Amino acid sequence: MYPIIENFLTKYTNILFLVLAIVFSGALYKTQDFQLDASSDTLILENDQDLKNYREVIKDYSSKDFLLITLTDENSIISNQNINFIKRLIDRISSLVWIDSVQSILDAPILKNNNQSLSDLASNQLTLTSEGIDLDQAQKEFIESPIFGELIISKDGKTTGIIAYIDSMHDIERAKNIKEIRSIMSEFSSDKITMHLGGVAMIANDTISYVKNDIVIFGLGIIIFIIFVLFMIFRNIKWILLCLSNCIFTLVLMIGVVAALNWKVTVISSNFISLMLILTLSMTIHIIVRYRNLLISNNTDTKIATIIKNMSEMIKPCLFTTLTTMFAFLTLYFSGIKPIMDFGLMMCVGLLITLLSSFIFLPTLMIKLDLKMPLEKNISVKNNSFFIKIINRSPNILLIVFFFIFIIGIYGITHLKVENSFVNYFKSDTEIYKGMKLIDDKLGGTTPLEIIIQFNEIPDNDDDLLDFDFEYDQSDYWFTKEKMDVIKEVHDYIDSFTFTGKVLSLASVIRVAEELNADKEFDNLELSVIYKKLPQNLKSQILDPYLSIDKNQARITVRLIDTNKELRRNEFLNEINSTFKEKYNTSNYTIRTTGILVLYNNMLQSLFKSQISSLGIVMVGILLMLVFLFRSWKLAVIGILPNLIACMAILGIMGLLGIPLDLMTITIAAITIGIAVDNCIHYIYRFKENYQATQDYDKTILICNQTVGLAIRNTSLTIIVGFSILVFSNFWPTIYFGIFTALAMLIALIGSLTILPILIKKTRVFT
Repeated sequence: MYPIIENFLTKYTNILFLVLAIVFSGALYKTQDFQLDASSDTLILENDQDLKNYREVIKDYSSKDFLLITLTDENSIISNQNINFIKRLIDRISSLVWIDSVQSILDAPILKNNNQSLSDLASNQLTLTSEGIDLDQAQKEFIESPIFGELIISKDGKTTGIIAYIDSMHDIERAKNIKEIRSIMSEFSSDKITMHLGGVAMIANDTISYVKNDIVIFGLGIIIFIIFVLFMIFRNIKWILLCLSNCIFTLVLMIGVVAALNWKVTVISSNFISLMLILTLSMTIHIIVRYRNLLISNNTDTKIATIIKNMSEMIKPCLFTTLTTMFAFLTLYFSGIKPIMDFGLMMCVGLLITLLSSFIFLPTLMIKLDLKMPLEKNISVKNNSFFIKIINRSPNILLIVFFFIFIIGIYGITHLKVENSFVNYFKSDTEIYKGMKLIDDKLGGTTPLEIIIQFNEIPDNDDDLLDFDFEYDQSDYWFTKEKMDVIKEVHDYIDSFTFTGKVLSLASVIRVAEELNADKEFDNLELSVIYKKLPQNLKSQILDPYLSIDKNQARITVRLIDTNKELRRNEFLNEINSTFKEKYNTSNYTIRTTGILVLYNNMLQSLFKSQISSLGIVMVGILLMLVFLFRSWKLAVIGILPNLIACMAILGIMGLLGIPLDLMTITIAAITIGIAVDNCIHYIYRFKENYQATQDYDKTILICNQTVGLAIRNTSLTIIVGFSILVFSNFWPTIYFGIFTALAMLIALIGSLTILPILIKKTRVFT
């Protein structure tokens, strides 16, 4: 078989190299279609029923995407100077073709100024820009208003917001839109008023910018470090070029495949680029280190024969390391969380490309380059001597230390939590954090919750209503005292929690109207008349978002203070849903919750279940793979133990430090075991081969630490530093992911070069 392959490579190397160059060029061209996605859909569970409910609510109540510009004056936001400033700013924003409409404190009706009545409100609406308005009285009214307080003005009267609704036709030009808004904000910047930009569109845009920035920084950082590591290992430009070429070839192919499949990359899955570089380098170094050993030990074979021999020896361990790592990433698919599922699938495809590239492109390039390994470059015995000393002098102490690390890890895992704050995902100096924190603190909270009251029975038509002059429709009989009482009671119940910010509903509007009616409650007819006589612009602003007469339902919108330390999302939702079920759900009406809070909480709660299930699946699956590879249960257990300890230690540390699981850290366990077990496979595979020649455990340990141990050390250090570069991200989950994965890989490295050989020696598994 080998002569046939050697003959083929000798004759057709140039053709094979040309084909690979064409494939590379095609993938490189396709990379221009590479896309990033930071939409809210990337933070949800796949096939979540609550998502379908939420989309239905958004459709029914015509919710539009918007940008929110906050304005803060250290004295008072309502003054003649500031009103003129806000008006000029709004006029400038409104001139943008992609802006559908703008709402601000200037549009809010002033109801109590000049002793207005309800009839006055219908015919003559006063606002801050009207003549003769007492600004101090207007500010007091807005702050105390059930509708506008903490919605358009903060409690201290220093902060307000301008809501710019985006025309759906122009939503695809999000980055350009955000740039234009920020340009206007810069144009209007002043020392007196501080402005921040907020809104889902801005968060999505800035998150994509951060991801792009992270990709560039991490990619360049890792490549620079790879070059440094390769120089320290090989100190020869051709060997460095060989390794680097395989990494770049593999990465370009992967990005091309992702683009060709129209696979949008999220904040989570964007890390596939860093991981691809790291994992490809790891496999490349293992292959090349073995090739260099063959060059040293056997100078009689031709170059192609040596390459073929190297590949034939490395294919089995590399295949199984790829399969085990793919399996680890594949378990992420069972999380049910879309970005994590995509990340797992992307990495499986990437690992397959890495394997194929390393055994097709890499050997082809090795043939093309004139690679030599002089005898004086042989590996020194003192290499990895530190680990040899530990193994020989203190094996039992080392086993005890790792055992205690494992126990502490188990204890720490019991303290793991998933409660998290989306605002705190970002560094405090970012615009996302500043804007969201200000809204959270001053303008009623950031995380939205929707409560839908579905009235199941429509009363019979009241014939008395037909005697009046206005046109008869459903609104003639919809407004009943029973319905209003239910809405008010649910509104007040939700508003009673310390971490609920702004709560808005039909009850808010009715209470304002009752204040104008000398605090008298309205009867059914009066409510219907008010609804019909209210000006359309005011109706669409303060009524339409909170009721759907056609669907016979009322809507309560809630925003939670995301950074409130008392907030426990799951406990809160369980409590209110339980209360709704026991106290409110009757044959006449039912109450359900939906919204971003529900979707986000579903995702968070799925994280812990996913962590347990994926960890169990990874352990069992990889254990079975190792049994198949080594034909020994004992070796399989020994091979997985160092990685299991590393995994448990990291999760335990996170639990003890109170660092919650999130979209990024949830993947650490699977990734740690999946990547770290590669070291154990290479070590055991080479140990078995060398033991057959020496029949001596101590000599075999020495040889392995001087050969495959060096490859494990170098690749692991590359992985550790590669993950450590993630600390420069603006996204805290990415930072934690980098730090803790790097720490896990360090523990796994020490375990692979100490615990693994100690256990092999003590169990005499090869005897």
